[in-house]
Amino acid sequence: MKKHLGIVKNTGVRIAVVFREMPDDPENCLVAEIDRMPDKYHDAMYEIINSSAAQKVNDLYTILHKRNFPDGNNALTGLHSNNLMRKVPVDDVEMVVRPNTNIPLRMINDQLRENAPKEEINPLPEAKDEKLDPKDEARRLMVKAELIQQEAEELLERAKELAPTLFTKERGRPKKTEAEKAKAKADEKVKRKDRDETKRSATQEADLNRRVAEKLQRDASADVNKPNELA
Repeated sequence: MKKHLGIVKNTGVRIAVVFREMPDDPENCLVAEIDRMPDKYHDAMYEIINSSAAQKVNDLYTILHKRNFPDGNNALTGLHSNNLMRKVPVDDVEMVVRPNTNIPLRMINDQLRENAPKEEINPLPEAKDEKLDPKDEARRLMVKAELIQQEAEELLERAKELAPTLFTKERGRPKKTEAEKAKAKADEKVKRKDRDETKRSATQEADLNRRVAEKLQRDASADVNKPNELA
C-alpha cells in the first residue's frame, strides 16, 4: 500500500497529504497539489513520498521538514512559501493506496486513531530519538506560525461575513465626549473674551487718535487766526 498520495474527490486533483488532520481541527487536512508544483518541486516531491523513510511514517510532514528541495529550500517551508498547500475538508479527500484503489482519508484517520488512542496529533513535533538542530527547530516554528496565521485569517473572514458593519469605519468626525465638549466650550469662551478685549482696545486707541487729531487741527486753526504781533 502506498501512503500520502491522494485525490480531491470533486475535482480529481492529485495531492500529497501533508497533515492528515489539522492541529485541533480533525475535520480538515492540509494538502499540497502536486500538479501545481514547478518541475523542480514536482519530481522531488515524488522522490520524497516514495522514499522508504516516508512510507514508514503515517504523517508526511515528519519527513518533509527534514528534506530539502533541489533549490536548497527546506521541503516543508518551500511548499508554504510558494503557496502550494491548502486546507481542505477530510471528507473531500481519498487516498490512492493502490492503482484504482481509493480509501477515504477519514476512514484511515479513524483506523489510526483506534490503533493508537493516546497518540496526540501535533504539527511538526520534535523527534523523540533525535534532537533538532536550531535550523530545523526554526523551520518547525515557522511552519507552525504560518498555520496559525492561516487559521486566524479564516476566522477573520468568517467574522466579516457574520457582522460586516464591525469592519466598516463610521463616516464623519467621531463624537466628542462630555469632557471634550466642556473643554471646547471653555476654550471658545476664552477666545471670545480675548477677541472682545482686542476689539475694545482697538476702539479706545482709535478714539484717542481721533481726539488727538482734532486737537492738532484746532491748534493749527488758532495759529492761523492769531493777529500778527510784529505788525
